Formats: sequence, structure tokens, C-alpha cells
Amino acid sequence: GKIASEALYISTSRIQAIVNKPRLFYVPDMDVMSIGLPAFSLEKGKIVGIVVLRMKVLSSSMNRSPSIMHGGRDTPILPIILPASQIIEVASQVPMYDSTK
Repeated sequence: GKIASEALYISTSRIQAIVNKPRLFYVPDMDVMSIGLPAFSLEKGKIVGIVVLRMKVLSSSMNRSPSIMHGGRDTPILPIILPASQIIEVASQVPMYDSTK
């Protein structure tokens, strides 16, 4: 049925910056907001990583506890590409579920 059909979506973007410290990530064009989708290179279609949002938690001047202000300039967010190598490294540390136990 129509609910199971596929709809392809392709968005092209360029890497605008490579940040090495404190952790490697790539900064694509700001028009990339396809959060959670894989990012591929143009060369051989190799996976580069996953698009995620990097957010800065701001301190509220009212209660001095960390908070995320909603909307406008008070929410500093940046779409980044988290490299596949980092995802694989973290995923390999997750214990495998044994359904026989």
C-alpha cells in the first residue's frame, strides 16, 4: 500500500568547516537541517556520518541553573555531521542483547 512505499530525498551540501578539537566533527552549509539522516561523500558514496544538532546549554540569569532557552538568538544551535568512526566506536561499547537468556 501507499504507507509502505518509498520516497527518496536527496539534499546536497558542502562542508564549510572541520573542527578537530575537542572532538572531530564537520560543519555543513547552514541550510542542512535533515537531522538524523546519514551524510555521504560525493566520492564513491562513502558514508561520512550522521547529521545531528550541536546545542550550547545556556545559564539562566534568573536561577543560575543550566537551561536551554527556546527560540530566537537565545538558542545557539549548529547542525553538524558526527563522523561515522565516532558512532562506530561508541556503538561497539554497547553490550549485545542475548535473547537466549
